[in-house]
Amino acid sequence: MDSNSLLLILGGAAVVGGLFYVLNRSPKPETPEKPAGTGSNALQLQAYERLALLVDRIAIPNLLNRTSHDGLSAREMQFVLTKTIRDEFDYNISQQIYVSADVWTAVRNLKEKNLLLINQVSAALLPNASGL
Repeated sequence: MDSNSLLLILGGAAVVGGLFYVLNRSPKPETPEKPAGTGSNALQLQAYERLALLVDRIAIPNLLNRTSHDGLSAREMQFVLTKTIRDEFDYNISQQIYVSADVWTAVRNLKEKNLLLINQVSAALLPNASGL
């Protein structure tokens, strides 16, 4: 190997080594690390918010205030109220993924108890009773 080739190889190695040193020595922009699960915490919070709204919306007094019941019979009112509860629950059913099993069980039990109450009251009324 002649001296020119040796100088070229050593010069190239020195340049590559210098670049490597400069690039590793320069400060890197720091990106703040997100705590693990930040995205899932936000989804859980949204789920709990939506379930709180669901519980409020399917409460019997709130249902009666929100639904129009002018001229409805008791059976028609029963249908409107039970359909509203089921629709509200079905709309929020995907939230069970993000909340604890105990919370989901409590929400489901509330829905079932409200449906049972509406059906029991409706069954106790005369067939031609008014919805009010």
